[in-house]
Amino acid sequence: MAFFLKKNKNTLQEKTSEETQGIFIEEEKKSSKPLNQRIYLLLGILICLVAFSFVMRFFAGPIGEQGPSLDELMPASREKIRQMIQSSKNNKKVVDLEMANQLFTSGQYDEALALYRQVVANDPNNWQAYNSLGLVYLKKELFDNAEDYFKKALELNTECAPCSNNMGYLMTLKNKNDEAQIYLNKATLLNDKYADPYFNLGVLFEKKKEIQLAVDAYKKFIELAIEAKPEFKNQVEARIKELTGL
Repeated sequence: MAFFLKKNKNTLQEKTSEETQGIFIEEEKKSSKPLNQRIYLLLGILICLVAFSFVMRFFAGPIGEQGPSLDELMPASREKIRQMIQSSKNNKKVVDLEMANQLFTSGQYDEALALYRQVVANDPNNWQAYNSLGLVYLKKELFDNAEDYFKKALELNTECAPCSNNMGYLMTLKNKNDEAQIYLNKATLLNDKYADPYFNLGVLFEKKKEIQLAVDAYKKFIELAIEAKPEFKNQVEARIKELTGL
């Protein structure tokens, strides 16, 4: 035990002697320990920077990079992440469309217009948004623009009864009565329980002085329009009485 203590004491003294003498004897004989410590310190800092860079890249979010590419992930997790991303995109489309519909219903047409445009920019095949764009332009009395969007909606969904009804109503306003009747009849064929085109046919037939056809169309509207406001149905019934003289 005494020898162990003595040897450690001598070793400590010897090391201290080498460190102090090296300063005066020869520059290149400086102790290698401080140099090694600096190297280890620099390596440690470098490792920390690399690690920090990776962490920031992974959790960056919307600022800067969006994290690693899906191809850098394990195959088992790639599909799940793609599904989550797609679900998020789809949900946003639904939310934007519903918000635009609310703006339209409240009469905020310019705001609705901007949001509908954003929807079709993100989803060019969204026929509902094109149909709604047509309605906005119809309200703004920009009939040519409305026609373009109704046509686009019908191109994307040839069986859209409301789209065909809207186009028929628009053609009536543009005095294209024959085209209007074609679109309105098509709407009734696509959905024989759909009340609106029958009312628009009544308006069209009145315009064409085909009174009995107008009366029949109005009666069919009242029959089908279960959810229509009572006061509106009363107005239609009153119009029928005026036309029939009853």
